[in-house]
Amino acid sequence: MLIREIEAKDVGLFKAMELSRLVLDVFAQENYSEVLLGPLYIKELRSESRTTFRYKKLVLFFALDLWKRAKLCNNRNWEVIGDSGDLIGFSSWNVPIGSKTPPSIWTTAYRWIIERAVSLGEFLLCLGDGKDSLLAQGKALGSVTAQMDDEIGWLKVPEATLAHFDNDKLSKTIYHRKQMWWCSKMVIDPKYQRQGYGFKLFKHCLDNIEPYRPIFEDGDVKITAPAKYGLCSSENGRRLYEKFGFRLYKTASRYVGDVKLERPIYIKNYSEPLYQF
Repeated sequence: MLIREIEAKDVGLFKAMELSRLVLDVFAQENYSEVLLGPLYIKELRSESRTTFRYKKLVLFFALDLWKRAKLCNNRNWEVIGDSGDLIGFSSWNVPIGSKTPPSIWTTAYRWIIERAVSLGEFLLCLGDGKDSLLAQGKALGSVTAQMDDEIGWLKVPEATLAHFDNDKLSKTIYHRKQMWWCSKMVIDPKYQRQGYGFKLFKHCLDNIEPYRPIFEDGDVKITAPAKYGLCSSENGRRLYEKFGFRLYKTASRYVGDVKLERPIYIKNYSEPLYQF
């Protein structure tokens, strides 16, 4: 078994499609997918054949987003390669916004081109699907997710307010996920789950992510806040994350039709012990 970081330059479209297939294999088991994909795609995702045009379009749609994020250096990605050379695991972490170097004019132009190209690709993939398209489903889900995020609280506390908290209070407070290392994806091929691969991958990621301490300011008041890690866990991943010291901060839920969506947010302070058995 090999765990290695995927450099941005190595994420071509074919690599992004390989990673997307793995993510979708795991994603197919979640209620979230029923809302995000809608009736046109959910059957394709859960089909055994996986050879239809619509499934291939689904993979490409997710691959475009993954490719964009990698090329814009918005995240750091790791993969697990099995002894036979197959991809069996993948984890992606959003880079804290404050840790990024301010972009140059050329970098800004490059980002604009990437974003426009992906937007065009997504639009073309959704042609003919109408209100049930992936873009339409994602827009509707985004509204619900924003409501849950607001309930959780990180959209309600201004940074100017956080600047007046001491370190003890900040350690017990949530701030925006853009100001912490955020695990956006953590998947292991279903054939290899519960064999220790998830533990090894997650440990490797935490060992190789440098802490980021955001600075909050309000006029002349300034404080460097504790570094945090965060993620949204399904029930299947809860035990793994709790072993690493992540604790449930708050859960928000909404119904979309007859499907219940839950958003359990787990947070860990960098200063706390890494393992808790």
